[in-house]
Amino acid sequence: MNLFFYLLSTSLCFFSVGVIISLNPVYSVLFLVGCFFVIATFLLLAGADFLALCYIIVYVGAVAVLFLFVVMMLNIRTIEWFKVNVRFFPLSFFFLIFFVLKFVISFFFIFFFNNLSFFF
Repeated sequence: MNLFFYLLSTSLCFFSVGVIISLNPVYSVLFLVGCFFVIATFLLLAGADFLALCYIIVYVGAVAVLFLFVVMMLNIRTIEWFKVNVRFFPLSFFFLIFFVLKFVISFFFIFFFNNLSFFF
């Protein structure tokens, strides 16, 4: 059960990163649909079956399809991402290092000390 939970968590992280870094808006919406399905699976694991089905029907069936329809109807072109956002690379790298360190430290305290009293 824990292995399945970690597998779902990892896939949710990859889908979320795909939503953010995808250059094509259609692919970004499809990654968002993948995020919705993984979250619905989390709800199924928690025992909230009705909420998971409502999540799939409402978010995947309505909101994500609406996003996909709007993106395809507007015919949004992919931009040259690296030319436009080069000035934000140092700041984004700083935040990446900060959050990765916080993630590693929190897992260190959870697995080796079984508490997070360091953070609170």
